[in-house]
Amino acid sequence: MFITIGLGTRIALAFKAFFRTLSTSDFAIQVQGLLQGTSTPAIEAKPSVPTPAEPPKPVLDPLQLLAILQREGRLVDFLMEDIQGLPDAQIGAAVREVHLKCRKALQDHVPLAAVVETAEDEKMTVVAGYDPSAIRVVGNLGSNPPYTGTVRHRGWQAKSVQLQPLPRGQNPRIIAPAEIEVS
Repeated sequence: MFITIGLGTRIALAFKAFFRTLSTSDFAIQVQGLLQGTSTPAIEAKPSVPTPAEPPKPVLDPLQLLAILQREGRLVDFLMEDIQGLPDAQIGAAVREVHLKCRKALQDHVPLAAVVETAEDEKMTVVAGYDPSAIRVVGNLGSNPPYTGTVRHRGWQAKSVQLQPLPRGQNPRIIAPAEIEVS
């Protein structure tokens, strides 16, 4: 069975072959073999280089939480304040108020729970297959779990995250806006 190709199709094919021959040396070698009457094996296409993924957009939830702690408990103001010259009684009063308000804000927006139920300073065994992001085993380790040791910190994990979407147009990098009182 013979297949014929029309003149317009052949002209389009010639142009494609012309430009591909100019741009791809492997293809040019194949065309040369065809024109000389010797067939060259098809050269495998080189795998394309994947385009690098766009860098991930910054996650702004931590900034939103920091803004909540600032709004509710003035945490950033407290941390940025130079307290070196203040009397201990004044620092203690400030800490108590900041602690109370920030703790409530944290409980409202990111309720926390201990990672492990074992009390601090109690013995606990860490079995094989544990989650290293949830449990950090330190000290004199053997080659493989199980590890038995003393709980030094129970860890914290978020039970949920309850952050409301920011209003449209709000700059998520602003932790607390400047306040200007006009008189």
